[in-house]
Amino acid sequence: AGPAFEGWGLTHGVRAVAGAIESVTIDAKTCKAIYRTIDNAKPIGICGSGYIDLLAQLFVNGLVDAFGKFYGDCDCPYVRKGEKGYEYVVAPAEETATGRDIVVTEEDLYNIIDSKSSVCSAVSILLKKMLLTVHDISKVYVCGAFGNYLNLNSAMTIGMIPEFIGAKVEYIGNGSLGGAILTLLSEDYRAEAERVAKLLAPIELLLDPDFMEEYQAGFILPGKKELFPTWRDASRNIKPWKP
Repeated sequence: AGPAFEGWGLTHGVRAVAGAIESVTIDAKTCKAIYRTIDNAKPIGICGSGYIDLLAQLFVNGLVDAFGKFYGDCDCPYVRKGEKGYEYVVAPAEETATGRDIVVTEEDLYNIIDSKSSVCSAVSILLKKMLLTVHDISKVYVCGAFGNYLNLNSAMTIGMIPEFIGAKVEYIGNGSLGGAILTLLSEDYRAEAERVAKLLAPIELLLDPDFMEEYQAGFILPGKKELFPTWRDASRNIKPWKP
């Protein structure tokens, strides 16, 4: 699931570098994108967190349907027909460092949905194997450089992360590095790490009989009702955007 969230295979995808659009909201009245770039530099493209925000905002504002397809007959001036079908203009050429419009296409949205479905299906299978539901989770740890910049509301809106009702979220940054440092400095932590390691069992997702069902269910935003108990019903009331 990683490459798409790092900008690979996307029309204007870039890594999280200066000028990458990392955060996006869409004005509900004008349907214009309001974005923030890394280091406040002129936009050069869109990084993973920006794409997740974009899909979420396009969905909740009624510019795309539950399959990530643009409403072609909507009156939004930023939705147009491009070389690869409909696309949305995030940053017009006069605002960018490249001198070109920065857009997100239906093909881009499909790739993001494909990646987020893989992530969510993995979480869903883990919950099933532990006989748990989203209501049983009290704490969620978000780690990694990508996780630090992830808007969790956007991730839940598109169905990348299940709707953990009432769970406390903690961002821990580079968790593997932090753990490695603790085990080097403390014999107690090292012993605990060794104890936990013996309890772990690998799960081959592609060989799991439930994987394809879970994966395919994620292609309708946000995903299965049991993973999104309140948001899935609410999302069905979203209407196509009108000025």
